[in-house]
Amino acid sequence: MKQPRILAFMQNPWFEPGTRPEIIDRYKTDQEFHRRLLARTMSGQRLLTAFGPTMFMEIWWDNVAPKAAVEAAGVTDIDMQHVDKLICDYKPDIILAFGKLAEKALDNSFYAELIPYFCCHHPNARGYTMLDLAAFAVQITDWINEWRLQQ
Repeated sequence: MKQPRILAFMQNPWFEPGTRPEIIDRYKTDQEFHRRLLARTMSGQRLLTAFGPTMFMEIWWDNVAPKAAVEAAGVTDIDMQHVDKLICDYKPDIILAFGKLAEKALDNSFYAELIPYFCCHHPNARGYTMLDLAAFAVQITDWINEWRLQQ
């Protein structure tokens, strides 16, 4: 069964103070490593639960602001060149945005206008539950099933 190429953006990474630079660099350049580190975070655990391990591992995870924040709740500036380059290079069939910063980046991307994209709250956003995130995962699964019928 054909799998769509799924690209997902979160806002920005955060690493514990003192994290070795080579770990941060590998997070940016090695998608498997990126997935494994993400899966060990609270956000990643929630995404893993909502989407399931198979789909979680099929998604290309990245950040619209790839520069790491200096504190857990910190935010860094959107890097539109990074966002647009990744969309052009990866050529996704669908893009997912988690959080307001990721949604803003996709709203401002010329390339994202050409590809279906769906926005959801950040996995750790206050006022939302795992049921909300799970409902979003079902919506994406439904889209994938429709996409497969058209292939």
